[in-house]
Amino acid sequence: DQYTYTLPSNMEYSVFPLQMGNGEYTITFYQNIQDNKYAQIYSEDLSVQQKQEDRVFVFPNQFVWYTHEYPAILLSYDLCDGLEGDQEKIDAIYNYLIQYMDYDNEKAANVQAGYIPNLEQVLKEKKGICFDYAALMAAMLRAQNIPTRLVMGDLSSEGIYHAWNQVEIDGEWTWYDPTYGKNNKNKTEDYIEDRRY
Repeated sequence: DQYTYTLPSNMEYSVFPLQMGNGEYTITFYQNIQDNKYAQIYSEDLSVQQKQEDRVFVFPNQFVWYTHEYPAILLSYDLCDGLEGDQEKIDAIYNYLIQYMDYDNEKAANVQAGYIPNLEQVLKEKKGICFDYAALMAAMLRAQNIPTRLVMGDLSSEGIYHAWNQVEIDGEWTWYDPTYGKNNKNKTEDYIEDRRY
């Protein structure tokens, strides 16, 4: 698999996950030299061996970016206060998102390539597109130390490119789609994974 990221032009700190587990990675940097032309400026091969391969999904990265001061993270602690066990925390955060978030049809119609959710803005506006829902759920659960993937791919039953979550519960990855919520008529086999972050 090959993942492509855009480095921030303002030299801002950014994190890119090694989300494909243990094995060999090649990391290559390209610089835009003109229009759609790029020149390779650096490349390195890495051998990755992690004791817990899925721990990468409890940390922020470029697509699920947050710090512990973010309002969404503080909210996750409020929602999970006094709850026992991961399932209760997952349910509390998932239920909050499907009850208080609205789908932003205008944003969906006008979203530009390269869009990355701003979790502070999404929570403040309480609306977003599927990418926003999935990034927000991932950040809030990761802050609770619950491995959560932001997954992108095709939703075959709807004929769209979509974002959803997979959450690790007792060693098994369970599928959640906060965009469609409890009224979701889609089946897990309708979700065809392309990328995970």
